[in-house]
Amino acid sequence: MTNYELIDSEDALEAACKHFAQQAVICVDTEFFREVTYYPQLALVQIACGERTVCIDPLVIDNIQPLLDLLLNPDVLKVLHSSGQDMEVFHCSYNILPTPVFDTQIAANKLGYGDQLSYAALIKQCLDIDVDKSQTRTNWLQRPLSQRQLEYAANDVIYLAQCFPIIHQQLKEQNLLKELNGAFSDISHPQRFEVPYEKMWRKVKGHRHLPREEQVLLKSLAAWREKEAQKIDRPRRHTLSDEGLIEIVKQRPQDREQLLGLPALKRYGILDESVNELLECLQSN
Repeated sequence: MTNYELIDSEDALEAACKHFAQQAVICVDTEFFREVTYYPQLALVQIACGERTVCIDPLVIDNIQPLLDLLLNPDVLKVLHSSGQDMEVFHCSYNILPTPVFDTQIAANKLGYGDQLSYAALIKQCLDIDVDKSQTRTNWLQRPLSQRQLEYAANDVIYLAQCFPIIHQQLKEQNLLKELNGAFSDISHPQRFEVPYEKMWRKVKGHRHLPREEQVLLKSLAAWREKEAQKIDRPRRHTLSDEGLIEIVKQRPQDREQLLGLPALKRYGILDESVNELLECLQSN
């Protein structure tokens, strides 16, 4: 049975963060849910160091400041694996980017373990443990969380804490630590989380097959969709599908009636002001 503490009160959070603030290195992971929203919804924060592992429930704790102070503590190294989504959820939820950080995926790549190595593959190679991934798609926002969910979440940082010394020692032996300092510093740079609206058209399925003139229009429409998805906090596919964008580009409606008459638009509850913005995109290209 996995040994962990569920932190669901302000007093417990303050005590746990005070303990971890005295450590040189902690391992951090998050669980979140974003199936029906644009922005990830933070549901759980796991921290491990030595024999202590905690699962912090941010949904039931009003004052989360002790956790934020810990994540920003310059004297405590935060170890994560494939940190991009974890950093994004902290950025979206609390407008912070933990620092300093160490990403075991970046480190493993430098050591030749493989490019974009998954967490499960890393743990298998380092510890010869097969990670249970049965809860990957679970709804982490539901309460109460089951024991199976909490054990799954806790194990993610427990194994990471066992793996980190191995990776760190290998980097040290090969004199690679200094080479990675820049990459690790970049993880906490705010520019990484600025949405490149002008490039979002490249994520649209089928964009490569469009003639240049239609690609120019798609660029404008895809940027609009991204901003609209952010505004209403819905996944871009639920805001307007790729097929819908391509249909608009191909049909190029000239007025409101033609635009709203497209099958793609009938499937989505697009606001009046958003329809006007779409028309502006069409008329300016």
